[in-house]
Amino acid sequence: MPFHLAIFGKNKADSIIDENKELYDKWYIAGHSLGGAIAGYYASSNKEKVNGLALLAAYSTKPISDDIKVVTVIGTNDKVLKWESYNENKKNLPNEFTEVKIEGGNHAQFGDYGNQKGDGIASIPLSEQHNKTISAILDAF
Repeated sequence: MPFHLAIFGKNKADSIIDENKELYDKWYIAGHSLGGAIAGYYASSNKEKVNGLALLAAYSTKPISDDIKVVTVIGTNDKVLKWESYNENKKNLPNEFTEVKIEGGNHAQFGDYGNQKGDGIASIPLSEQHNKTISAILDAF
């Protein structure tokens, strides 16, 4: 990812899919925060390539096809996510999307990069939030 920011590589999945299409017949894309918004953009623009979308503390500003399975995973102590925008943009998700709330999870613990300015305090360990996130994604798909 250029500069480690998804916004600069929003079609990077194309080359990964193209290089591996003989190995897999289903493709899932995921992203956290801004990376989730870009994953949503990609899924919206490439519905023929994407089977599932996982949004971690993120939302899609573009409509996602009902043919794509979607799971959103959010932490109840997340103070970085723009909750009003998150709720407003649920209209862009398929009618049967899955929402998973991780009690005590915060924004930064979807990754492993330390504290994030303005975030809430997580009341669960990093490993627990990661395990619950993994389970939510696997259960959805």
